[in-house]
Amino acid sequence: MKALDFEYDGTLASSKGIVVCSFDSSDDETIDYGSKINFDVTSMRNGKEFELVNSGYDEAGEFTFQICKDPYMQLNRGNKYFTTDEQRFVYRWLNRNDGFHILKIVTSEENQTMLFKGSFNIETIEFCGKVIGFELTFTMGKPFATQDCKTITHTFKANEQFTIIDESDDIGYIYPDIQIKCLSSGDLKITNSIENRTTTIKNCSTNEVISVDENLNISTSLSSHKLYNDFNFVFFRIANSYTNNKNFISVNIPCEITIKYYPVAKGVGL
Repeated sequence: MKALDFEYDGTLASSKGIVVCSFDSSDDETIDYGSKINFDVTSMRNGKEFELVNSGYDEAGEFTFQICKDPYMQLNRGNKYFTTDEQRFVYRWLNRNDGFHILKIVTSEENQTMLFKGSFNIETIEFCGKVIGFELTFTMGKPFATQDCKTITHTFKANEQFTIIDESDDIGYIYPDIQIKCLSSGDLKITNSIENRTTTIKNCSTNEVISVDENLNISTSLSSHKLYNDFNFVFFRIANSYTNNKNFISVNIPCEITIKYYPVAKGVGL
C-alpha cells in the first residue's frame, strides 16, 4: 500500500512540499503497524494442550517511515535540502509533547484514508552535510488504525428496528459517540440484538437530547433530569463476531439517534 499524502494535527504534508519516501534501495521490509495481540494461556493435560484464558493488546504499536521534499513541487525546484527554519518547522509540527494527535494517511487504494493517534520521534537524514530528509518513528495511542469516522442518523418510530453494519476488522465491540433526541416522553429502551444488550433511561421528556461519548460520559440537555438515577449504566455499543457484523437496533419510543464511530482497520500501512 502506497501513501499518497499524510496529515498530522490538521497540517497536510503536501501543503508544505513534503512527501513520504524511502532512502533505502530495498523495496521489501517487514513493518509492525500495531494490532499485536498477547495470548494468555494455561497448561492442560500435563502440557499436552494449552487453553486460552485471556487475550488483549499489551503494547503501543510503532512504525517508521521517511520523508523528503517533493521534487515535483514548484516551491522545491532546485532545493532538495531543508533549511534551518524548515527543519525547525518539521520538529515543531511532528515531534510533539503536548499529547497524541491524529495522523491521517491517504493511501493509493481509491484514496482511502487511515487514521492513527500518537506522536513522532524524529531523526535527520543528511547528505554531504546537509539535511535531505527525516526518519519518523510514530508511537501509536491505539494498537490499530481506524477508518474515517462513520456517522449514522436515523429517526425511529416506536418499536422500529434499524440495521447497522459494523465495518471493524477487530472482533468485539466499540463504544461510539451517540446523541439521542427524544420525540416522545417515557422510559427509553435501546436494544442491540447482536449482544442482547438494552440501554435504559427512564423519565425522558419530549425534545430532550441525551449524549454519550466514547469515554462513557453521559449528559442531557434537560438539567432537571437526574440521569444517574434513571440510567441503568448499560452503555450502547456496536459489536461484531467473526461470523456476524449486523447490529439490529430497536427503540421503544420515537426518537432521532445519531451514532459516530471509527471502525478498526488492521493490516494497513504506508
